[in-house]
Amino acid sequence: MIMSEADFERRIFHELDVIKAELKNIREHMVDADTILSEEEKILVEESFKNEKEGKLVLFPISKRIYFEESETSSILANTAG
Repeated sequence: MIMSEADFERRIFHELDVIKAELKNIREHMVDADTILSEEEKILVEESFKNEKEGKLVLFPISKRIYFEESETSSILANTAG
């Protein structure tokens, strides 16, 4: 069976419409990568909840800044310099 050029074009456009619909569905249900926790982050969250239950949280005013000691800053910079 030989397909006419018009039939071929209609089939191609239909397939493109199907692909577009599937892509739209994927985008609507795709998880934002920034919402996924690493294993380390999961542990930190679990520890935080545990500390909260035990009344061990330390609350800092928003205006208070936490500064790294010089050795910690140097270590952080060395690890990101890669």
